[in-house]
Amino acid sequence: MSKDYITPDELLAEIQKKDPNFLPPNTEPEPEKKGSSRKRGENIYDFYNDDVSKINPLNISDFDNREIIPPEYIVHPVLETQGLCLIFAATGVGKTLFAMNLAYAIASGGNFLKYSCPKPRKVLYIDGEMKFAHIASRLFKIIENQGETEFKENLGVLTPDELQKIGFRMFKVDDERGQAVYDKIIERLGYEVIVIDNISVLTTLKENDAHEWAPLIDWMLSLRARGKSVIAIHHSGKDSTTYRGSSKALDCLDTVISLQPLNDDNVEDNISEAKKFKIVYQKHRSFGGKDAASYEVTLDKENFSY
Repeated sequence: MSKDYITPDELLAEIQKKDPNFLPPNTEPEPEKKGSSRKRGENIYDFYNDDVSKINPLNISDFDNREIIPPEYIVHPVLETQGLCLIFAATGVGKTLFAMNLAYAIASGGNFLKYSCPKPRKVLYIDGEMKFAHIASRLFKIIENQGETEFKENLGVLTPDELQKIGFRMFKVDDERGQAVYDKIIERLGYEVIVIDNISVLTTLKENDAHEWAPLIDWMLSLRARGKSVIAIHHSGKDSTTYRGSSKALDCLDTVISLQPLNDDNVEDNISEAKKFKIVYQKHRSFGGKDAASYEVTLDKENFSY
């Protein structure tokens, strides 16, 4: 099997190609050179100094004269191009395994449960807490269940322990510098879909404060504007039917998928190998009818069925 992830050395080399001053967090910076026009840590999105005269709102004539390209499905029916999706569940239900299966299906142009991926697309899977060995073990099991793919370079994985080998901690997705690092990786390798697993460990936001969600929402909307799609993974609240945090998070999303346990209220104490949960669509902007109907799923020995 060929390499399906970015090594820490490759990541550092690519970042420093674009920003020679970039150093791992635990490295002492070199003295700043005289005459440098940019200071370390300077806001890279300095809107106040940009020339805004080129910004002209589109008028009706522009719409008449422009070809409007309809969105394509990345995952039918739940995710379109430039789509934003949230998947949430309680600890132990299987949301990471669910997300990894979905990511592999997208990367290979395959099928998973009731979902079909019309063509293979490049996926960046950002995992904020699991070690590489566990990710690899799950990936091999997914390949066994879904089948080998011809597009092995389509799925890129970032894990904390691999980054730590060169002195990095995992970059936060609600932090401007972390977002800039991910942006460079996404653009260089042409990723079309970004999976954030999960919001709790990859952000520092206070989840119940609405304004705290703004940096993450802004970045997701920025990715959408550049033609990317995002799948974010999150924890449910005390009630497994709701996600943890402010309702502000829902505002920009197209699809919200809840994985709700059926066979035990306390999922973490459930020692049976098979788990049952219901997939419920709590928001479905681009689909409806039968496609939006809830359905039950069984997870048995890392294999999903319905």
